[in-house]
This record gives sequence, C-alpha cells and structure tokens, in this order.
Amino acid sequence: MYLLDDQGRFISGRLQDVDLAGEVRLRGDDKTVIVPAGRVVWLGLPPQPRADMRPVQWFSDPTVPLTGKREPDVRVVAVSRDGQVLLGNLAPPRGPDSLALQHDLLGSVDVPLADLREVRVLAAGEGAAGVAPADDAGDGPFDVLLLANRDRVEGILQAMDPQQVTFEGQAGQAETLATASVRRVRLAALPASAAGSAPASAPSAQPVPVARLHLRSGQRIDMPAAKWDAPTARLTFTLQGKP
Repeated sequence: MYLLDDQGRFISGRLQDVDLAGEVRLRGDDKTVIVPAGRVVWLGLPPQPRADMRPVQWFSDPTVPLTGKREPDVRVVAVSRDGQVLLGNLAPPRGPDSLALQHDLLGSVDVPLADLREVRVLAAGEGAAGVAPADDAGDGPFDVLLLANRDRVEGILQAMDPQQVTFEGQAGQAETLATASVRRVRLAALPASAAGSAPASAPSAQPVPVARLHLRSGQRIDMPAAKWDAPTARLTFTLQGKP
C-alpha cells in the first residue's frame, strides 16, 4: 500500500490500520509508520490501471426470484454535486424523487435527484472512467435531456427507470421518453437558498471525517467511516446503513 501525506512524503508498506478520526498505520520492512489521518492526501495501490489485478470480493442484496419479464440492464453513471461517481444498473425507483441503482459492489443504492449533477446512460462495454459533470450543466432553470438523435429536451426530471424517463415539460405537462433514447441527463443548478448550509458554528454542521474511495473503474465513493482488516486485506465501510 502507498500513502502520500500533506508534506509530499510518499510512504509504502503493509496497511495495518485506518481510523479516519485518528491515524493510519503502515508497516515497512523494519518499522511501523504512523500518520495522522488528517494529513493523509492519498492512500491506495499503485494507480496504474493494470498494476495489480488481484481479485475483488463483493456483497450484494439477497437475490429475488424473477416472476415476470426481466427488466433490461441499463448501465448508468450517476455524478453527484459533491463529486461522487457511481456506476450501476438502473433499477425501478424505490422512493419518490430518487434514482435507484443496483451497484456491483454496494448492492442497492438510492440517490436523491436533488443530489445529482448528471446521469449518463452507457453504451455496451463503456465504463465510468473519465466521467465528470458537463461544463454546461445547470446553465438554466431546467434539467436537460440529451438524446441519442442529438435532440435536446428541457424540463424537470421526475423519475428514471430501465424502461422510461418521466419529466415535466416547460409548459407543466407530463412527458415520457424511452430510456434507450436518452444519452445524458444534466440536472439544473440548485437555487442559492437550497444550496446554502447551516453556519459552521451550529452543532449539526460540525465536519465529519470522510475519505473518498477511488475505484479502478473511475468511480468515486465517500466513506464516512472505514475499517481495514490487515489479515484479509478487506476494507469495510457503511453506505446508506448497509456494510
């Protein structure tokens, strides 16, 4: 494992422990190096795409028997306003005003539409690497749907599932489009009042230590708490109440 701290030091060793509110311990050839977590800039394996192709183990939700026609697999990349990037199969919404994903590593994930900056529908074999919010996203009061035929439709996104995208047109009418015809959905910028936050002095607004997990696929996932098990080389964290 390799670590880069805020002083520019590049340290290598076997990862022993990670405490986001405390310290990171790496064991080198002859000693243990301890770095306060607040000074860690980057921690991970060599970033070269094929440097380490070790197997990955993941856990998903219990399988559910299919009782009818199988929904088509629609792979999407969801980019949140805070820079997280998630790749998964689009699933039927499990609640109002949210995007539902079946993630390969994380299982079922729900992302509020208000937290999203962009949703990209992937072509077969396309990955999430290099995906970033579009520069012209949020340049007006409406969400923008970019279609496969290069048309551009504006409105307010209400729901998105493997079959169709539902949105409110500029005149207030309900509209639907086949999901297969959509390539990107760029969400409008939040109003300043909605984007604001409580003063930093408020107890509920005190910062919580968060690390961002970078996967080789280009995904970026925030971890508010993490535990490293050195003997099994397994990282455990909780997302939406699930380990």
